Amino acid sequence: MRLRNLLLTFLVLASASPAFANWTVVQQTASPQVQSTSVTVQFPSAVTAGDMILVHVIWATNGNTSVSDSLGNTYNSAAVAQGSTSVYQISSQIFYAANILGGQDRVTVTTSTSTFLNFYIYEISGAVASNPLDVTAIGNGTGLSLSTSSVATTSPSDFVFVGTAHHYASDSTNPGFVGMIATPTGMSEYQVANLSGTAVSGSGTLTDTNPTLPWAEALAAFKMNTGSGGGGGPSLTAIQVTPFSPTLGMGQSLNLSAIGTFSDGSTQNVSSSVLWSTASPTIASISSSGLATAVGHGTTTITATSGSISGGTPLTVEGMLTSIQVTPSGNSILMGTAQQFTATGTFSDGTTENLTAQATWTSSNTGFATINSSGLATGITAGTSTITATSGAVTGSTALAVTQPIIVTPPPTSGSPLVQTNYQWESTYFAQVPPTSGLSACSPAPCIAQTFLNPNTAGNLIFVWVSWNTSSMTFTGISDTAGNTYVQVPGFPSSGGTTDDFFVAYNVNGSANNKVTANFSGSAVPIYMQILEYSGLATSNALDVSSTIRKQAQCVAPCSISTNPTPATSQASELLVAVFDVGGNGQLTTGPGWSSDASCAGCLGWETDVSGQVVIEHQLVSTTGSFTATITDALSGWPAYDGYLFTFKLHP
Repeated sequence: MRLRNLLLTFLVLASASPAFANWTVVQQTASPQVQSTSVTVQFPSAVTAGDMILVHVIWATNGNTSVSDSLGNTYNSAAVAQGSTSVYQISSQIFYAANILGGQDRVTVTTSTSTFLNFYIYEISGAVASNPLDVTAIGNGTGLSLSTSSVATTSPSDFVFVGTAHHYASDSTNPGFVGMIATPTGMSEYQVANLSGTAVSGSGTLTDTNPTLPWAEALAAFKMNTGSGGGGGPSLTAIQVTPFSPTLGMGQSLNLSAIGTFSDGSTQNVSSSVLWSTASPTIASISSSGLATAVGHGTTTITATSGSISGGTPLTVEGMLTSIQVTPSGNSILMGTAQQFTATGTFSDGTTENLTAQATWTSSNTGFATINSSGLATGITAGTSTITATSGAVTGSTALAVTQPIIVTPPPTSGSPLVQTNYQWESTYFAQVPPTSGLSACSPAPCIAQTFLNPNTAGNLIFVWVSWNTSSMTFTGISDTAGNTYVQVPGFPSSGGTTDDFFVAYNVNGSANNKVTANFSGSAVPIYMQILEYSGLATSNALDVSSTIRKQAQCVAPCSISTNPTPATSQASELLVAVFDVGGNGQLTTGPGWSSDASCAGCLGWETDVSGQVVIEHQLVSTTGSFTATITDALSGWPAYDGYLFTFKLHP
């Protein structure tokens, strides 16, 4: 009788506690990112004899790598994926050492050539001691979607390890996988495939990167040691998530349970051994133990997964959307700048929620302002548009005014060599789609044009400054409707964060409504052009000497910014013209002894700042020498600036 009772007890325990794959990630760490042929990292703690070490190596060539450690364990390559384009390369390789020696361990990865290199190491318990590698798969390519080929396991309870590699990007753990180490150059993750014959593959999505760069992804599945649990017991056949179809209020939480059904008909609570996921994290989050928390209104699906077996339940967060408030309200931005809008929803239960990512955004007049799906509006040209956020049948809106940069062009004073000036500023949009009529019409794109508001006087000099940011656009020519010939100032264009170019037309033709046009090739970017007419200058070869400075300046207000000194002038009576191109939002005034010809605030695209400023000033001198121009500012903390000084000979 006693033997019979013991046997019954054993059978009950066996059916109530089926065996699972007993895999454990014991410890993990990552190496530093280096440019080298070798890098070494130590495990945080001593490794245990008999365990397995996995090494995920990432490097930026398609060469060879090898792995060794201080304990003398032997490392085999499980899978290597290598991607390349005509310019860039990337590789991801998985190494393993089975049935390792125990002790404090340092792992070293060596490459055939010096390259960008880093790797992750993991101590894993649960692997079969000999020949643990089951199946492998790889994938490579370009774009934002990563995947390996699909392969079927040949052993139950495989540990499926996936290692991705890419140039700097962001990625996330894929459904059904447990995330391990992730850095901007790659990620490791794993899942357990309970049944032999399960089709496994790696996949992923990248963000915050250039889709033309290559990626590589490797998968290796390892066999479990059946002596450590699993392999001989009943297999999992189904998972039920309870309670089914719960409803929560905003901010409420609920513990969900995963009930597993096994091949022998037994059931067990497997909540602690499954992978929990939510279809919509913005509606409800789910913890690794199955705790669901309502964070947004709507319905999502909560899923519990073990290997290839999963089960789920819908979860509803109650409350009906009643209104949407769009902020900031009644805002104003400069042409070419952007404004992030936020949509806040109010629900029937009195709660509010940020709906910016879920709302549909529209602009009533895309000629004035556009808006993307994330609520980021961009000013195109001066005017007012209505920005609207819509969710279902509920909408909210606000006005957005787009204004031009502030341009100050003082009228010429009596006896001043400055006759007149005008400017044109174009955003990327208008450089790509320039006006077809009016004072600033030009073609073909990209181009920029502006017209003098008063007639040019025959014999005068026209000075033109054209500036654009980045090197994606190349200047191709300048002309005007009066038929004048423009000479490029020697030493230009200058290039860097901003490209500046200067032109002079001598002894100009008398003309009314003279329009100056600059043409480019390449990708459109913001462009600025200032046209100035000066009198009293030599009718040919008036340009004498010049100086240029590009500087990162920092000072405490009141600040003074200077050009470099010019070489010595060749004659006594000359006109000095200074151009300052400044990043930041200072409060600028001309330097002592200088007269203002033009100034601009919020001209966009200048130097290294998105909201820059311009000052153009002149001075007449009556002696030869080396000259320096200055401007002053009432605010502190100057950013970068460019300063140019040109001297022109007066008419003899």
